[in-house]
Amino acid sequence: MGCCWSSSGDDDDVVERLRDGGFLLLEDEKITAAARRQLREIDDVVGYLQRARRLLEEKKNSEMQPPKAAFVVDTYFPPRIEALGEAELRGRTAFVLVAGGLGERLGYSDVKLSLECETLTNQSFLKWYSKFITGPLAIMTSDDTHARTRDLVRRLGMRATLLKQKKVAAFKENAALAVDENGSLITKPHGHGDVHALLHASGLAKRWARTKRWVVFFQDTNAPIMLALRGCLGVSVEKNLDLNFIAIPRTKGREVGALARVGDRVVNVEYNQISEEKDGILSPFPGNSNCQILKLSSYVEALESCKGLVPEFVNPKKNKDGTMKPARLECMMQDIARLVNNGSFTLCPSWYYSPVKNNLETARKLESRGLPPSSAASGELDLYAAHAHVMRSMGCDVEDGAKIIGLAKFEDPTNVKISSRSALIVEGQVTIHSLTLDGALKLVGPLIVKNFAETNDSVSLEPIEDDRIRGFRIKYHHLTTLTAPNRSYNKPRIIDI
Repeated sequence: MGCCWSSSGDDDDVVERLRDGGFLLLEDEKITAAARRQLREIDDVVGYLQRARRLLEEKKNSEMQPPKAAFVVDTYFPPRIEALGEAELRGRTAFVLVAGGLGERLGYSDVKLSLECETLTNQSFLKWYSKFITGPLAIMTSDDTHARTRDLVRRLGMRATLLKQKKVAAFKENAALAVDENGSLITKPHGHGDVHALLHASGLAKRWARTKRWVVFFQDTNAPIMLALRGCLGVSVEKNLDLNFIAIPRTKGREVGALARVGDRVVNVEYNQISEEKDGILSPFPGNSNCQILKLSSYVEALESCKGLVPEFVNPKKNKDGTMKPARLECMMQDIARLVNNGSFTLCPSWYYSPVKNNLETARKLESRGLPPSSAASGELDLYAAHAHVMRSMGCDVEDGAKIIGLAKFEDPTNVKISSRSALIVEGQVTIHSLTLDGALKLVGPLIVKNFAETNDSVSLEPIEDDRIRGFRIKYHHLTTLTAPNRSYNKPRIIDI
């Protein structure tokens, strides 16, 4: 059966260009008016398919070399680096959150940003992130997540610019448009690299650059990475980096994006592009946490040169009969590195990386193979452990198993002792001179704590057999709370026993 297009004005020009380019090899398909309407929604479909054809025909053989870090963090950042980052966070930094889809893979029906990142305080991922966001925020959404993300932002009383991405057309062999049995175009997500096109087209990045110096890109369910933000921003300042990946050590074969030097740039490469045996030995190619810091002036310059379109790639797959499944061009947020000159990375300890992306069943299978489970359960426990690691690196005595959320300022860390069964919650500006804790304690600033000791029944993990997401909850047996009276006056209360 031949192609059946309804005809009208400008649509005919697009159709003719598609025919001339060989992009309408659809002799056996019935194309309806619905497909024509879809074409109107796709930006520059001819140019898109031309890029698809080129990538299908070309195979790049760029040689990858292990990269050299701009800075390596053994335990925690030096105070001078932290101070540099702290200064830049105060009014000089913008933030971009590339929100993923729904939490269906986790057994969660809502947007992943609304999922609790921990159950000690039951705060969502977005609530947790809001504590570190000190400047304007943009969130990239999709048709599936836009309305619910908007509602979540409003409930939390936050301010954010929501940028919704569109889908792109799928294609078959020779980049011919793919349609379904009803004659409608098959469309697919283009990838989180669309965030750069949206920031460029909206003019938001350029507006930010007038008053801000840096922009931080991060993804939706890796809570511990926020604890490294201040230090890594300090590295960007000290090394004058245009781009700074926050990286973690990576064992060979681990299924996490890696960093490599290609030519004169440090770029992200997918783990399946690196030929190395899965022997558990540390790889010379570090892991990419999907959090990166860019100098805004350099970023805007890169956006102007590429019009927001970062390098794309195609990953065609075959049906059992050898024909190509409908494919799409994809792009990744981190590939902006291919367009920025002075890029590098900060190698941080692995405790800063614990994404939540698997349900309990998948997590158990990964754990049985000695791999990180990347579940809601592991993400929560790793967030507590990350706080403990940071406090230990400062000189505090924190036993394994302590559950800690929020960091205080420590006048003398050697006078802080926290037992393994303890739970510590820190909210607001809290300074601790000395503390001995063997129980559950909540500190709400502004607060100064001196010579304080607390012992109580604390908390415990209570298994929940029918919980598909986490498998447990925190059960409180006792909680002592110290808070400042008349907090609206912002006068620190001193607890001194």
